[in-house]
Amino acid sequence: MLRAARLPGVAAFLYLITVSAAHAQTVYVTNAPQGAIVEFVLESTAEGTVTVNDTGSASIVADPAHLGTRQFDAAIFVDTCGTTRRVIVIDRTTPPPPAGSCRRTEISGVFLVQKVTSLVFNIGSTPPTMLVRQGEPPAAWLKPTPTGGIAHIPYRGHFALSGGAGLAKFRDYATVACGNITNCPSDLSPLTWTAGAAYWFLPYLAAEGTYVRFDKLTARATGTTFNFDSDLDSGTITIAGIGAYPAGKVTIYGKGGTNYHGATSTVRETIFDDVNTVNGETQLVAGGSQVLQTRTGGWGWLFAGGVDVWVTKPVAIYGEVGRLLINGSSTRGGEGNISDPVTYVVVGAKVRMPNIW
Repeated sequence: MLRAARLPGVAAFLYLITVSAAHAQTVYVTNAPQGAIVEFVLESTAEGTVTVNDTGSASIVADPAHLGTRQFDAAIFVDTCGTTRRVIVIDRTTPPPPAGSCRRTEISGVFLVQKVTSLVFNIGSTPPTMLVRQGEPPAAWLKPTPTGGIAHIPYRGHFALSGGAGLAKFRDYATVACGNITNCPSDLSPLTWTAGAAYWFLPYLAAEGTYVRFDKLTARATGTTFNFDSDLDSGTITIAGIGAYPAGKVTIYGKGGTNYHGATSTVRETIFDDVNTVNGETQLVAGGSQVLQTRTGGWGWLFAGGVDVWVTKPVAIYGEVGRLLINGSSTRGGEGNISDPVTYVVVGAKVRMPNIW
């Protein structure tokens, strides 16, 4: 099995395969500065030090007796210490050695390291990238490549599921529901629930679909001759493109797209009985009650931004702030319509799904 990994990036899970090659763990470095020093540390043991040649390449082979036939799930780090690059491969259950004054970056993922594992690092990219092979790496991996970061590495897309909760703010609902009535208590900040799925084509590019559900908005008022209460029950489906900047365990993103809403507006109104006097005669004016309901649907815009913090390899917490337009007309052919900008804030969790193909 071949697996590409990156920093920061998607969690990688490498499984044991049968490989005919028989060599010890090997670290390869490409696109490194000529004359730089590369160190390889395997389970706290320094396996070797080498100077980068004039093609920007170097390799270090571990002592075959060190690991033997044993294998383990590894965490991998790259320390930058001036002109020295230190590659650390350590059991993921063991804390790494202190970085000291070096700048440390972690290769995101969990990697099976065994006798035949090869690790190929592109030091010229920012952040560094890594390719893993259980066996000898392809020759193409060891050739110098243009630097430019994560866009140049073989990347397997993945799905990420999300769910969250927060608050929303409807700008115009009270104005529409209450009109010119000044004493009209309204709930304009409903609880908001979201659930969605995104497919990441690249570490910085994804497409996302979400369902957003708003709790009911309400407004009510009582006058000398009437009372009423109204509510708006709504939800929307969003479709958006995401652009992201992955930085270690943190991903900063922005997104924009469209949404399709469905909403039901209900007004329950009562007119009180009244008495009028006309030409000296008292007349009863009967009141009554009625329920008015309008259903709307339509398309509007959406834009938002947020931050993911990956607390474990597959799980992140996130916060997002966005604005969308609930916009549409009556789905029953009447004259009712809605157009209301909504600002929302949600927090929740995301889960990277493993590739199954």
